Amino acid sequence: MFISRVLYLLVGTALSVTSLPTANYATACSTEAWWIVHGLPKATVLSMLPPNCTLAPHGLSLPPNQHPVFLQFNHQGGCHENPIPVPAPDMLEFIVDIPFVIHPSQGGPLSIKSTVFVNQQLNAIGARAVYGLPATKQKMTRTAWNASSGNSTYSVSHGGGIDAVFSPQGGWTHSNAVFKDTFQRINAEPWLCRPLLSAHEQCAFNYFDWSAAALQVRPVVASITVREGAIQGFPAVHWNNTSMLAFQLSTKLYITGAQSCPN
Repeated sequence: MFISRVLYLLVGTALSVTSLPTANYATACSTEAWWIVHGLPKATVLSMLPPNCTLAPHGLSLPPNQHPVFLQFNHQGGCHENPIPVPAPDMLEFIVDIPFVIHPSQGGPLSIKSTVFVNQQLNAIGARAVYGLPATKQKMTRTAWNASSGNSTYSVSHGGGIDAVFSPQGGWTHSNAVFKDTFQRINAEPWLCRPLLSAHEQCAFNYFDWSAAALQVRPVVASITVREGAIQGFPAVHWNNTSMLAFQLSTKLYITGAQSCPN
């Protein structure tokens, strides 16, 4: 989704003012995803963050010594950019997002994307240049829902590898109270970034269309294996049949450009 944003960085000074978009977002995509929130020990989470960050209260149903980690198994399709109308190829995107963080200079709460894996090299370059994200290209696969098994799968070949199996629980709806109280609240936070040409950290926002006309969501049961070395700072874990904060969704995503953090 970031290819034309890279082009914008390279040739933006040649664009006339009238060619700049009037909308307040830089990228729009159709997102199909499985999202999981799971707790990890606070000390582990802090080790995945920049120095001097602290953890804010999160209000989720986790043990007192744990902090939520937001795992996104995304498919981004139909992406287009505002500055230059160059379509980006569809891509798989795995993100480890740590919400409810207080940054020493940018305040908070905000979220920090500690890991970003994509299956397109140009998208990795774009994410690094435009937002300063730690994006790298990895071999990734996704299988849609299988009628015989009732499952969908998603895998990332990095380090020891990441494998996930998702089983839908019920039909699609346009709203879900647990999803709203967890994921919609997390995604309301700005996320930390540092563009290539920026002297300091900034923030960007993801705006998802939560309207009944756009959102489809359903709970899933997820089994996730993260092997040694697959995610920097992340322990080797196997979460079997976790369902408390696990959902599949489909909706529209709008991403802003980098801007001053609001806190």
